[in-house]
Amino acid sequence: MKQDKIQSTALEVNLAETRKKKIVIPSKHRWFISLSEDYFGIHKRANEFMNEYHHPYPDYKMISDLLKKICLEDFWFYQQQVDSSQAISLLIDIFADLLQNAKQEYNSILHTLLKLAPQILDKNNLEKALQILDENYSEKYMENAAYFRNYLSKLGENEKAINLTKKVMADSLDFWQKTSEIEKWFEKKRKLFKLDYSETVKNIGKEFFQHKRALLAEAKDWEQLKQIPLYSDLGNTFRQFTSNFKHTIEKVYYLFYLLHLPGTKKLNNHLLWDMNRLLGIVKNELNHEQVLEFLKNIFQLFAEFKDQYASNVLDCISTLGKEIISLKENDLIDYFIENLIELGFIDPGQVIIREDWQLEVDPNHLKNIRVWLELIEMEPHKLQKLLSALIVNLRIGGIFISDTDLFQRDITKLLNSKM
Repeated sequence: MKQDKIQSTALEVNLAETRKKKIVIPSKHRWFISLSEDYFGIHKRANEFMNEYHHPYPDYKMISDLLKKICLEDFWFYQQQVDSSQAISLLIDIFADLLQNAKQEYNSILHTLLKLAPQILDKNNLEKALQILDENYSEKYMENAAYFRNYLSKLGENEKAINLTKKVMADSLDFWQKTSEIEKWFEKKRKLFKLDYSETVKNIGKEFFQHKRALLAEAKDWEQLKQIPLYSDLGNTFRQFTSNFKHTIEKVYYLFYLLHLPGTKKLNNHLLWDMNRLLGIVKNELNHEQVLEFLKNIFQLFAEFKDQYASNVLDCISTLGKEIISLKENDLIDYFIENLIELGFIDPGQVIIREDWQLEVDPNHLKNIRVWLELIEMEPHKLQKLLSALIVNLRIGGIFISDTDLFQRDITKLLNSKM
């Protein structure tokens, strides 16, 4: 579970040198800067923005932040200019360019444009902004559906805004139906469940999506659109559906399913937290062979998510490990330890010096040490293999503990155990 930060000093030096090059700003953008000459703060932001926007190696985070301030904090100023229509049109053109090129800050830039739209008083520029959104339509719109509905609804009975939002919502429903297919999943995994949930899963299956799509097709205004779930609403609906399964092991296997859905990616931290809560009681429903099978399946899941969600996976390992050790069954403990060692250990990785001169390493390095030590403390003699693996990993990958980590307490706990 190693997560090293690779930084190129040569790249940093080269980028620093490129920032010294002369930046050429087109006349129309120099004109935009000149509008605010008598307003220090507004002028400073406009100047910084245009310089960064035309830099050969632009910092899109900086561009996004400055554009947000210009459009949401300074917009009153540009709105009252004699040439306000031209100034706002220029900003909209910039949005069109950034939506195509600023991939790193795409969502932030999209959110700013959607928040800006209701403030545009000029009809032609409003139509232009909506046209830009339509022409740059992307599947990324789906996960931002709430912004479309919340901000474009402020435009009232604007047909183009309503139709664009309906398209985003329709694509969200289609995406979730195609990627979830819960009825097919349940049929395939039926043997894992103690009860038959064939009828239950229909509540978020094909019929569910057909009904929502029919409501969407009939919707004519914003109030009707508010009755239909958005992309994020669907994710929460699927997560809450966990309560429909009676047995803990069934809920855990359903969480396995959710963790592999592309639509729940932003919920994975929450789903792993849900799983961690269930791991403390799942063993009570399983016999010996079922526990072995369960351990095999869950360590495969941990392997998939360990790099991106290391902290949550470590929490799950801690909870599950304590429950397995408490069973006092040597073959289960051995099987758990073998899988845990095979899963890997988080080294400190590359040590980074922050701007405040503090040293920084992977925070999950120390957490990994503590999780393993807590398990070893429970049964030191039975977990000698894990202790040996910890020593080997620390010898090979190194160890990093700061003075503020109070690691002495962990060592004291270990020495006070049945060593």
